[in-house]
Amino acid sequence: MKETRSEFNINLYGGSREELKFAYCKNIDSPENHFMHINKYCEIYIFVEGEVNYIVEDMIFPLKRGDIVIVTPYEVHKAVLQKKGYYERFYFLIPIDAFAYMSADPLKKILEQIRIHKNLLSLPDGERKEALEILYTMSELAQKKPENDLEVYSKFLRFIDIIIKNLGISTDDRIAKNTQQFPKILSDVLRYIDENLVDIRTAEEIADHFHISAPYLSLIFKSYTNIGIKKYIQLRKISYAKSLLDSGRNVTEACFESGFNSCSYFIKTFKEHIGTTPLAYVTEANKK
Repeated sequence: MKETRSEFNINLYGGSREELKFAYCKNIDSPENHFMHINKYCEIYIFVEGEVNYIVEDMIFPLKRGDIVIVTPYEVHKAVLQKKGYYERFYFLIPIDAFAYMSADPLKKILEQIRIHKNLLSLPDGERKEALEILYTMSELAQKKPENDLEVYSKFLRFIDIIIKNLGISTDDRIAKNTQQFPKILSDVLRYIDENLVDIRTAEEIADHFHISAPYLSLIFKSYTNIGIKKYIQLRKISYAKSLLDSGRNVTEACFESGFNSCSYFIKTFKEHIGTTPLAYVTEANKK
């Protein structure tokens, strides 16, 4: 099968200085191609087809066609492909100030509601179908830029409107039901990491807390998340450190407040995951 990957920048018409990033991807894909990552945007991911679970922080969501995962800035997240196979999805990367020019900021409302109703949104069948039709139309229109730029943006606003209208419909029952297919120990470990992130030093500490062996913990963690537990803890700490740097902390403060006990190791780990040193990251952010 020929791979399709279309990425577009869309003018936000009076909002952020940055553009909206929109992507449509379908291909034969492999689990090893997907990594835990973080970004400074609100990410809206729409699953279409494949065998995929989605991790956001300490939550794991099995997905069905048309499910929407909303990831807030600095949340660690990852698509977990169960096996190599067909994988189709859309996603948006939305600047936090995208709708700052509006008196009632829709993105702010979405982010506030997501903190209450978790990251997963399952639309009713009719609106699920409409949402997917909008996304396919956006992809087709965006390929013919710039003459269709305004029409693409109006379709995006309709998609956002569908999300907002359905935010109050709790998906907690579905989340609880579906997460039962995962071992309880994994859910407990993810929650423990979330609640004790700064104080955790090694995976062995977690294994001791749950009275299991470190090799068993590593095996079960990687088998369901496709990432090593050490890497997961590192990235969670780096995510927190990144948010501290963005809030005005200096490199040393961000290092120790996020749970690292060595600045040299913090800088090395930060560069490994972010692609630049903490100081260079702050310097670049201050230029914007």
